[in-house]
Order: sequence, then C-alpha cells, then structure tokens
Amino acid sequence: MEALKLYEVKHPNRESRNRFEELIGLDHQKNQLLDNLISIFNPDMINQWQKKHHSKGLHVSKLVARSSPLIVLSGDVGCGKTELANCIGTPLSDQLNSIVRVFETPSDVRGTGMVGQLSARITAAFQQARSKLKPREIGILIIDEADDIATNRDQVHAHHEDRAGVNALIKEINRLREVPLVVILITNRIGAMDPAIQRRAAIDIQFSRPNPIQLREILEFLTEEINVTIDEINDLLESCKAKKPVFSFSDLFTRVAKQAILQAQREDKPYSVQILQETINRTKSSPVIDQS
Repeated sequence: MEALKLYEVKHPNRESRNRFEELIGLDHQKNQLLDNLISIFNPDMINQWQKKHHSKGLHVSKLVARSSPLIVLSGDVGCGKTELANCIGTPLSDQLNSIVRVFETPSDVRGTGMVGQLSARITAAFQQARSKLKPREIGILIIDEADDIATNRDQVHAHHEDRAGVNALIKEINRLREVPLVVILITNRIGAMDPAIQRRAAIDIQFSRPNPIQLREILEFLTEEINVTIDEINDLLESCKAKKPVFSFSDLFTRVAKQAILQAQREDKPYSVQILQETINRTKSSPVIDQS
C-alpha cells in the first residue's frame, strides 16, 4: 500500500502573512477562525479574561475550555476557505508566540479503493501529523473536500469503506485532545457530511459569495494604486452586482484581475478602470455548487 505523505508548511512565514492580509472582505471569517484556534490552543487566555471582567467567576466560560479541536469551513467554491486555512498559521503563530506547523492531506487521500485503505490512510494522516510536532509546537491538519471522506453513513448508497472511513475519522478526532493538534475540515457540501462529524465541530464557519459591501472592498483593493473616482467604483460595483450568480472571491481575484492585467500588458497600456470594467463585462461568473 502506497504511503500517504502530508504537505507541511512551517509558520510564521512572510508569504502566508501576505496571503492572509490579501484576503479582502473576509474579516469576519478570519476573526472567527483565529479566535477559535486561540481558544483551543490557549484556553488560559479565557481564564485571564474572566478574572478581569468576571472576578466572581463565569460558569459558561468553562464551555470554552472544553471546546472541540475540530473546525469546519463550509460554503460555496472559490470563497476563500482553503486559502484562509492554509495561511492562518502565521497570524496564529504571532498571537501565541509559538511555531505552528500546518499539514494538509493530499488529494488522493482515499487511495485506490482497496479494502481498508481509506481508514488506514486517515489514521496514518493523523499519526504523521502528531509525530512531526516538536515540543512546544502546535499543529493544524487540513482535510480539503472533507465530504469525500466524511460522507453521511446513513445514505443508502454509502459503501462499507465509506462507513469505515468515517468511523476512523471520528476515532482520530476524539483523540485530538491528547496533543496540540487541531483538524480543519473544508467542504463545499456540508449537507453531505456525516452528522456525527458535524456535531463534533467547535464551529462551522460559513463562506458565501461577496455581498455588496464586500464587493466594494474588493474593487477598492483592485484599484487602490490607480486613479479612480467614487462614480467609477460605483459603476464597477453595479456591473458585478448584475452578474448571475454574483462573482465569487476567486472569480474577482484570479480571473477578473488577472485577465485585466494580461490585457493591459498585451495592449501595452497602463492598468486602468476602463480595462477592469471591460474584463468584468466579459467574464462569466463561476457556477454555484449544490451544498446538499
């Protein structure tokens, strides 16, 4: 059986810090993820806060100390889930003054379909992540497209291997309290995930396509280094709002902005609002994925 190999990145690092700062319009999700990770890895911060503001004690704060070391990021494709998970290690490292190792399972985590392979590879992923953590380091294990290995066991077509894989995942999640390791499950189809996995999550941080306020933030970021008027920003915003479905974050950053730059380079012209507007007009938004 081919050995599973995790991707690994050590934090803090400059690239991740830049990527985190460039996640425009996702402040709420960034704060939610960072707050929950801090509370899991350093519950004493809650105790310090409690002593300052509730000197007589606060019973409900004990629930935070028992928080599950599992976080789910769910929502539409192209809305920043994977990007945020991969760069969160650096701001977390800054906050906790610790080395953070972020591990990610490969896309072929299911293996080739051999009997017992899926559960064995899930177990191996957790064991490998735990073994790579050095003293006083903390770790994050990312499993992208998690619905593929955490499929609802009650589905009629659920195969024995799928059920065994979910059981192995639950077993490993239950063991996470033994080491400073948190698992982040990422899914575009939260409805397809097994309820037992969903119940174990400390939080399900949801991602959706940008609303008008977020669209404006993105457009201002994309035009902050060129001459642009409020009316021009408004025109760009109206063009984006007219798209059905609305652009995803990925559409705007990796398709619209990139193609606008390439057009300016091809025509040997400065990057401009006009070129950005032309690119928006001709770019089709990516389709919405059914999350059930």
